[in-house]
Amino acid sequence: EEIQEKIKTAVDTANSNIEQAKIDLTQITSETGEAQQKANETVTEVNQLQEQVKTLQTGFLKNGKDAQEVKAEAESMTEEIQEKIKTAVDTANSNIEQAKIDLTQITSETGEAQQKANETVTEVNQLQEQVKTLQTGFLKNGKDAQEVKAEAESMTEE
Repeated sequence: EEIQEKIKTAVDTANSNIEQAKIDLTQITSETGEAQQKANETVTEVNQLQEQVKTLQTGFLKNGKDAQEVKAEAESMTEEIQEKIKTAVDTANSNIEQAKIDLTQITSETGEAQQKANETVTEVNQLQEQVKTLQTGFLKNGKDAQEVKAEAESMTEE
């Protein structure tokens, strides 16, 4: 009986150990599943991060390209602006030179006009003197004519 008791105890202990092993195995399986799920989530996150890195790298390269294009466009615009400024300055200088020529011509014409005006004033003064002389002569001749008329009338009355 003792042997049977020992066998029974050994079997019970073995069964208990098997049950405990099953519980442990179930727990390990559960924890392994959770760990696998966490690992899968981590892999998914890593894949997402890798995609984000690729997107950022692509964006960085595109931004670098865009920056180079902007720089080239800015340089081109700078050249255009410089050319427009040069054209504007050249036009302004040309206009200034033409204005100088026009002013010189106007000054010359003004001088000639002034001289002609002075000559005209002199001529007008001379004409005015002639008119005064004629007027004086006319008045004198008019007086003389009245005297002659009066004499003629007095002669006809006699």
